[in-house]
Amino acid sequence: MYRDAITFFPQFPPKLQTINFPVPGSTASDSTEAEANAILLAFLAKIESFLGLRASPLNYTAQWDQSKPEPTLPPLSVLLNRTYPTLISKEQTKNVRDPFFADYAAVHDNRIPFVDPVPRVRWAFGDSLPASELDVAVNNKTLFKDFWESYVLPAGNNETAYCSDSLILYSSGVNILYRDTYLKPPTPPFGFDDSQISIFAEVPDFVVPPARGCDGLIFSLVEALVKAGIVTVPLAGGTIAGGEILG
Repeated sequence: MYRDAITFFPQFPPKLQTINFPVPGSTASDSTEAEANAILLAFLAKIESFLGLRASPLNYTAQWDQSKPEPTLPPLSVLLNRTYPTLISKEQTKNVRDPFFADYAAVHDNRIPFVDPVPRVRWAFGDSLPASELDVAVNNKTLFKDFWESYVLPAGNNETAYCSDSLILYSSGVNILYRDTYLKPPTPPFGFDDSQISIFAEVPDFVVPPARGCDGLIFSLVEALVKAGIVTVPLAGGTIAGGEILG
């Protein structure tokens, strides 16, 4: 349905990079991590063979330390620690909560509705900050975006047949969560990790980020990988291949 709104490119980028991927021959801490590492490395080998490329590890935090626009700027983990919770809390309270609460109060005797604990905690954090903190958060996000586009994932130029300088594969590691385990109470989502790259850099991300504006490149890659049998279309059921849910 989006085909007419996306630009597709005839070639894939000439470079493949990885973030947080296991190293062949490394020792896993347990059998679960060993199994996950084997799956990731097998998938990476197929991608390398398909693209005709050798992947290289990407350490963008070290690149930031070497190329940040001002020497006094802190590491990314510090610079962006409060950026995401500040942005979402300040923007949501202004654009969602306040007008909704006003409309609700107008027809419900000035009462406010019940709010789920997660947004309630996040909005309370935003309310505790001065208005100027939103400008700080936007500036920090822009610093990261400019750095990413300049040093990590620049777009291809008009003379190339590809949109992005590189494809990046990243893994979040082994993180097993069971549905029958109680979670901790909600807190503002402080911190920065690989999953937030696309948020701050404004790049498309299906766990294979290319440069900004190169959404069609990912769709083309996934379609090609399906045709090559490297990835499969998931089915409903107990596994991605289908099967009984209860058994």
